[in-house]
Amino acid sequence: MNIYSALAIAFALVYPSLSDITAGEPLYTLFAGTPFSADVFTTFLGIPVLLPPGGYYSTVIPVILAIWFGAKVEKGFKRIIPSVVNSFLTPFFTVLVAASLAILVIGPIATWGADFIGFIFMGIYELSPVIFGALVGGLWQLLVMFGLHWGLAPIGILQISEQGFTPILSNSGSASFGVLGVLLAIIVKNRTRSVRNIGIPATIASVFGVTEPGIYGLLLPMKKPFIIALISSAIGGAYTGFFDVVVYRIGGFGIFTLTNYITDDGQLTMNFWHRLISFVLVTVIAFTIQMFMKTPQLETMNGEKQTINHEESEKVENKI
Repeated sequence: MNIYSALAIAFALVYPSLSDITAGEPLYTLFAGTPFSADVFTTFLGIPVLLPPGGYYSTVIPVILAIWFGAKVEKGFKRIIPSVVNSFLTPFFTVLVAASLAILVIGPIATWGADFIGFIFMGIYELSPVIFGALVGGLWQLLVMFGLHWGLAPIGILQISEQGFTPILSNSGSASFGVLGVLLAIIVKNRTRSVRNIGIPATIASVFGVTEPGIYGLLLPMKKPFIIALISSAIGGAYTGFFDVVVYRIGGFGIFTLTNYITDDGQLTMNFWHRLISFVLVTVIAFTIQMFMKTPQLETMNGEKQTINHEESEKVENKI
């Protein structure tokens, strides 16, 4: 569809005033007592406007569905609007219809999808904490990328407020260290300037829980390293699930989350040490697997593949 119409629909979902609505007190709760319970902060023509916690800033699925729907709407208007006024009336009506329905219908459906995933994960946790830990640890990066982690995060926050700790959010803690281990192996195995320019800062950032530079800059374009990171994180999640590791508070990212595993009276129990062991375990596993795998390739800007290994990088340096 028209790129500017698509951007307008996307911007509508993250309009600041819309997101600020959730900061007040809810008018009422829709579907209270069910897995799809949702607070209603405002209505439009009597229709409840359902928003995820904090708005749509951390989601991807709603905007993808909204743009897909907008493309269908745009095609429909192009057929019925005269060509003389098509250039400005089609975008106007497309954004008006698609953005409105995205906020009123598409967004809430996507939010309920996240809630449903949270409901499924909680059922798995009741069945086996180890399986739950492996799934959360292995899939957390994907859940965050698509904004589906909001189905689990509120449950963990609620448990902390009610019982002082939660095992749910602890299993996701190893996700950044799976990325860290893979990135370490990648920068060790190659000398290509373009990869190192991304890999070294991304590796440092992963220590502190910021994995986006590494994921989007290297792991996703290389494909297999991203899978290795997920598998390693799943092992870490299974480890914390087996030892029933819990968090006592929320704050910080990456290595800074270690303080969340210290009891409120300041004791370093096995809960803390198991968390630390899992960080090291995941990093070592990811690093080792990637070191034994074939050197990955990185797609360059012109679409050509750039092999990153010592032999070819040395040839390039010699030619220079």
